[in-house]
Amino acid sequence: MRPSKPFFLKPLLLAWLGAITFVVVDADARKPGPEAGPPVPLLWKVSDADNSLYLLGSFHLLKPDDYPLSAEVDAAFADAESLVFEIPPAEMAAPELAMQMTRAAMRQDGRQLNSELPASTVAALDAWV
Repeated sequence: MRPSKPFFLKPLLLAWLGAITFVVVDADARKPGPEAGPPVPLLWKVSDADNSLYLLGSFHLLKPDDYPLSAEVDAAFADAESLVFEIPPAEMAAPELAMQMTRAAMRQDGRQLNSELPASTVAALDAWV
């Protein structure tokens, strides 16, 4: 049996994996990269006869050099009657955000996520960590 990882590492990793949003700090993100076309973030549209709902994934991970957004994203923004962010854009760089997200993702019932996952998934996560 291999030695266990530090106690805090697995719950923290699982909390981050379970969280819907992530904050990424990348020292190279501010360095200009090669010229590329506009990004194509994940954009879903769900509609019926008279309504449409758009869901844009990973908006909070975009860097300043990812702009302008793709024409599809601009069209979705233009078509939307309202716009709701998971995290207010002005708060995305707040230093306390990562800690708040970690606390919010932790279970309050005293149990660990791996007690509810299939053994094969727990093994895959252990191997990955």
